[in-house]
Amino acid sequence: MNIVFFLSCNGISPAVIAGTILENLEKILNPKLNFKLILKTDDKLRYLLLSKNYNKNIQLNPKYVIKESDLVFHIIDPRNIKTCGKDIFIDCLGDYWSYINKKKLFELRLKLYIDGTVNSDYFFGTSFFRKNIYGKRLHNFGFIDKHIKQLPTNGSNICKTVFIGSYKKKNKLYDDSLAHKKKINFVRSINRKKICRLFNQYKFVIVHPGINTIAESIYLNKPFLYIAPANIEQTYNTKFIKRHKLGVVITDASLQNIQRGIYKLKCNYNIYKKNIETFCSKYNISFETELYNFLKRVYYENSREIKL
Repeated sequence: MNIVFFLSCNGISPAVIAGTILENLEKILNPKLNFKLILKTDDKLRYLLLSKNYNKNIQLNPKYVIKESDLVFHIIDPRNIKTCGKDIFIDCLGDYWSYINKKKLFELRLKLYIDGTVNSDYFFGTSFFRKNIYGKRLHNFGFIDKHIKQLPTNGSNICKTVFIGSYKKKNKLYDDSLAHKKKINFVRSINRKKICRLFNQYKFVIVHPGINTIAESIYLNKPFLYIAPANIEQTYNTKFIKRHKLGVVITDASLQNIQRGIYKLKCNYNIYKKNIETFCSKYNISFETELYNFLKRVYYENSREIKL
């Protein structure tokens, strides 16, 4: 049995999800089992993120031939389903799914989602609202890795601002246009420990409204300033943030608007923190056990099949 990953390459979040899965598998896998960890998606950036932050033994091997006994994770992008291994489709859904049946958006994304849920051997979908699309149960939680979990509960909270840059293509254009501004402390890094430390050290954090970043904000009970959504998905994510007042959103990424956004975040910081607490309580948001229990079931079902 080997563990194989296919990742979506739009942004870093799919690699963080893969890292979270690796962390859980370390607690589950039989140490006597001689297995390999393989990234089959030919992408050096995401390979470096996985190897440097989660497991140094993972191999980048796009030519690897999948075997029947392999567990194959398709994270957000299920185009390669079905392999001859056990296909596991993982999707981290934003609140934008609630608009799909009202407006004809994301036709390709929706088709991929349906194909993934129908054709995979196992499906694990998460959303902050349990949108049960096409009969598949979704879990109410976000993917939170060890680097977020290990942050001190009370950080230094320096009253300064840090802008965490994105690797999503359109976001990167926004980021690069602002990175030279001396008034903004700009950081883009694949070092998860460094990025998560900045979440803790700086009181005011500027990010893009990807669903993983929103999950991290909610887990830390730390409201963020969300900036310049780059696509329709992130546009609807900002509506979700605004509706529940979980942070501040600006859509024009000028330096003046960023300064206004930080001022608004500063004035209402404790109110947003309280809103996050209320939201987690109302919607029963969980970050701890659901993924672990799912992976444990998948592993033991298949370990019995190959008679370890």
